[in-house]
Amino acid sequence: MQERFAVNAHRVVLFNAFKAVVEILQAAHCPEVHLNGSFICDIDTPGDYDMCYEPLGMQATTEWGGLLQMTFEERKAQYFGDIFVRLPEPPYYPDHVDFWQTDRDENPKGIIRIVLEGQSQ
Repeated sequence: MQERFAVNAHRVVLFNAFKAVVEILQAAHCPEVHLNGSFICDIDTPGDYDMCYEPLGMQATTEWGGLLQMTFEERKAQYFGDIFVRLPEPPYYPDHVDFWQTDRDENPKGIIRIVLEGQSQ
């Protein structure tokens, strides 16, 4: 994955921040994350990455607790991305996985699913 997304100095910074979040989530037994936005496209300098993670089955850790206690702005400042917990309970919360699979014109598009717990894709 690093070979695909960390192709210049700017992208290396974003990738390393994304990887730091994934390591926190893996330690808490997060089963999967979803990646979206300009970071997964061929743009040289994406502004950030968009990520949501599946919380089912996760176990509390100090690091995950710290991530949850941060405001959206604090997470963005530290990890350079928009990080969401997947809460697929419309109409109260948007399901980012579903929402991200169409563009602004409602045309289908892809996102990346990353399995963290050894589950088959």
